[in-house]
Amino acid sequence: MAILNSTEQTEREAWMQPRADKKDDVLPKKNDRRKWSTGSIRSEESETKMSSGDSSATLSTMGMGASASSNNLVDDEAKSQGASSAGTLSAASVPLLGFGTFNEFKDGERVKEAVQVAIKEGYRMIDCAALYGNEKEVGEALSSSLQAGDVEREDLFVCSKLWCWDAAPEDVEDACRRTLADLQVEYLDNYMMHWPNRMSKDSKLVSKDYGGKFEYEVVHDGTDIEKIMETYHAMERLVELGLVRSLGVSNMGPRTLQGLLARCEIRPLVLEVEMHPYLAQPSLVELCQTEGINVIAYSPLGKVGYRDEGHPSLLEDETIVEVAAEVGKTPGQVLLRWGIQRGTSVIPKSLTPSRIASNRDVLDWRLTKPQMDRINALDRGFRFVSPPWFDLDTDSEYCVRGGHPGTQAFRTPCEVDDNGCFRNKFER
Repeated sequence: MAILNSTEQTEREAWMQPRADKKDDVLPKKNDRRKWSTGSIRSEESETKMSSGDSSATLSTMGMGASASSNNLVDDEAKSQGASSAGTLSAASVPLLGFGTFNEFKDGERVKEAVQVAIKEGYRMIDCAALYGNEKEVGEALSSSLQAGDVEREDLFVCSKLWCWDAAPEDVEDACRRTLADLQVEYLDNYMMHWPNRMSKDSKLVSKDYGGKFEYEVVHDGTDIEKIMETYHAMERLVELGLVRSLGVSNMGPRTLQGLLARCEIRPLVLEVEMHPYLAQPSLVELCQTEGINVIAYSPLGKVGYRDEGHPSLLEDETIVEVAAEVGKTPGQVLLRWGIQRGTSVIPKSLTPSRIASNRDVLDWRLTKPQMDRINALDRGFRFVSPPWFDLDTDSEYCVRGGHPGTQAFRTPCEVDDNGCFRNKFER
């Protein structure tokens, strides 16, 4: 753990102080819609078993969603504490297995078909974002699945994200309403801040090749907590309007998250971040579990579709392959099971029906503690996702101040590739 000097400690404490005008009574009133985003996390017994690597007892009560086969999401204790009353959402109401919809800004029709397949297979969390450029197709998939009787709306957990050029407070509501119209739903179960920073309104996506290329101007870089809160407070208004049932944040580190928690009126229900055995972020997971925030792991299989040259492959990792052989599963299933067994949600994406079905087979078996320990040992603080508009190294448990990884002391300067993305190279 990095040791902060007095200046850094003062700065950290400032991030965690409540706003000067923060009211003492910030809990939602009994009949306030804002209670949608509060509630209890999974039961203490379930949390204990998850953290120890033994989640077998929880599989019958938490998994795909409220009506997916025999896997009922909300356990009895969560219900007794109000998690299912009057639309209240808690971390226990977030499915452990969801379906991701980012497809490199292409093939929207194939994404539509994949979402329909996923819903038929029992997936109940559908993870969307305005930036992905396919919310209209996803909306068509949701509408057709609902009309066909494949699922009931109340059994779905539909989430989307506010993109950076819509993050000005005056633009937040319009952005949310566009997403609702595109997805053909009356409300979102969760609405996240996609990144902590903000871009100018005239920023735009100019190329869909290789993960996208942008022309943008950064209005603020995501290190000013008060600027972040301007956007978040505008998002809180969406809950009061009944447009969203809960709020979330994405790509946010522990220091920023703690600063937000000290200032918000409505606590975030979820934190979505890149997470896999090479980037396990155990301290961040522990913080979120303590705060009653559900972690959603994106890229749980690493980058499969367009991995950079020289980047490792999680699916080919020797330890993952060995464990897969031991349990009679695929490497992908082992990676997803590892995430679920830690108590985090995972959102794999695939366009192939057979893989969509295969990824679902992660709820009725478990890894042993020695197997979990071997996979945990792979953690090296390695990111597959590192965009040019936000420096994730400024707020990470792997890094000391200035963005230098505490676990990788020797670092070469950051390089920018032909696609405008930062590529950090580490000497090992």
